[in-house]
Amino acid sequence: MIAVLVGRPLEETWGDISNEVAELMLHAGQQMKPDTSRRGIYTAIHTGVSYGGGQQVAQFLAFRQMGI
Repeated sequence: MIAVLVGRPLEETWGDISNEVAELMLHAGQQMKPDTSRRGIYTAIHTGVSYGGGQQVAQFLAFRQMGI
């Protein structure tokens, strides 16, 4: 899950805007290749800060170019 939108702006075009965003997200997801992890096969971009698994300090994850 990427985001949860609670409530709705009063803008009349909000439905069109949110539908366009949903279509763009679906298109981006179709361009990505599924990746296998120990928890299953998922489409994800590994990004952010990681700490653990033997690391001595927190560090930013390096993610491969997904071709989006």
